Amino acid sequence: MKRRNLLRIFFLSIFTFTLGWIIKKESESTILQRGDSGEVTGKSRGLLDTDEIKLLTEQFADIVNVDVQFPRLAVETSDSPRLQRAIDSIKTTTTGAKIESITGVIGAKKQILLPPGRLIIDQTVKLPSYIPFVGTGRHTTILESSITDGSPLLLIDGNADASTHAFYNTIKGFSIDGKGLNCQGVKFNFAHRWTLDDVFVGNTKKEALYFWESYIGDVRSCYVSGCGDVGTPSVKMDGIDFDRGNHAVNFFGGEIVGSRDYGLYIRYGASISIFGTTIEGNTKAGVVLDNTISTTILGSYFESNLNHIEVINATKPTIKDNYLANLKTGSTGNIGIGKMAGGEISSNTFAGALSASQYDLFAIGADADLVFRASEVKGNLCNTMPIVVQSNLLNLAKTKGTLIQTDDSTNRVIYSQPRYKDGVGIGNYSSLVGGSGDPETAITSSKSSLYTRFDGSSDTLLYTKDASGNTGWIPVQTIKYGTTGERPTGLTTSFMYFDYTLHKPIWWDPSLSVWKDAMGKTV
Repeated sequence: MKRRNLLRIFFLSIFTFTLGWIIKKESESTILQRGDSGEVTGKSRGLLDTDEIKLLTEQFADIVNVDVQFPRLAVETSDSPRLQRAIDSIKTTTTGAKIESITGVIGAKKQILLPPGRLIIDQTVKLPSYIPFVGTGRHTTILESSITDGSPLLLIDGNADASTHAFYNTIKGFSIDGKGLNCQGVKFNFAHRWTLDDVFVGNTKKEALYFWESYIGDVRSCYVSGCGDVGTPSVKMDGIDFDRGNHAVNFFGGEIVGSRDYGLYIRYGASISIFGTTIEGNTKAGVVLDNTISTTILGSYFESNLNHIEVINATKPTIKDNYLANLKTGSTGNIGIGKMAGGEISSNTFAGALSASQYDLFAIGADADLVFRASEVKGNLCNTMPIVVQSNLLNLAKTKGTLIQTDDSTNRVIYSQPRYKDGVGIGNYSSLVGGSGDPETAITSSKSSLYTRFDGSSDTLLYTKDASGNTGWIPVQTIKYGTTGERPTGLTTSFMYFDYTLHKPIWWDPSLSVWKDAMGKTV
């Protein structure tokens, strides 16, 4: 029994000594710790002043694994100097950790953590590559500006030398309040592979977000409100400005609301995509495309902008599956098109209550080459889409407005039928040129003229190039449908018809004056 007790005492002594040694080492490894009073205590070991920052390091790490966390501020004080020093410190700390390779840094889980509350930013804070800059949420962490010289609150800064571009920046989970001062929100300068996530920027007198030569980035669930100032595009006072040389950028799931100039201005950019975004209440156009290539606007909601979309000069843009609601008084069009090469506008819903005295569905400029199809018009407009015509050659009822307006005879627009029922296109142009006997409508170009008229007896829009003899009328190629007994008659050109009796499409062969199916069989 006595021997057993001695063994117990021996092992307990070893355990107590080991535990004490571990606790001592752990306390020594803590660079700074915060007391219950909220004050910062402990030694900084030369990294930072003890009253400025709490820096925690993970024991036994071969790769740097550091979080910089700021204590909660008791009062609102200017915080950007120590914020910058903290960031610089985490880049240069030498606590045995290694910051040598891109691979090591990415795998390090290193980040700047911002607390709840307000941090007043009185000078630009420059964010380094690879280190996430993270708040506790855009409703709890607020960066408040006192900058008045037009500088950004946050800057991701590289330069034209590709070896010194900014890489892998993540900015997430906080708000920026510009306080109506002359400042930018976040500026991206030569940045690569970056993410902006769940960030609110409001009330900056310059741009909320400004991009220059920045590539391969995502803007997710971000909200921009009341930014910019009234001015021209060259003044750069838009809500969001993609300036020169940006490409492969996705903007999705956010809101651009109440900008005092343009909502989102894209100039000299390629493959910039806007998905599922609300663009509303901007003083000028919601989105501007100015010398862009392959820009996509998809599945977004537009309302109460002066114009919803302005295309100054764009190559192969896609404007698809959007809902375009009411415009501001004084607008010149839902979509204004100057120069467009190979663009597509399709499957959109135009729901604004338009007035001829204010604006048109489209205002197409001097050099437009686009495909327009499968869209729907609601409100005060007819529920069909017309062929593009020159406005002085087609005079619709004043209460309906000019559906599509062109001001130059060199425009070329490819038209396809807009409305469908049971998967079959429906040709219904009665609201375009009225019933049989209405005046013919001309579509002119620099080389020839095309004349159209609506045949009310066959419910068909006809066209001809022969104006002198008023002959040779040909049905516009639309997909009609009906029973075998309702097939169109008097056709002079190939024509497609969906025969409900036969449950399949058939075609008129004008050379034999017979209907044929897809196998060439007469039906």
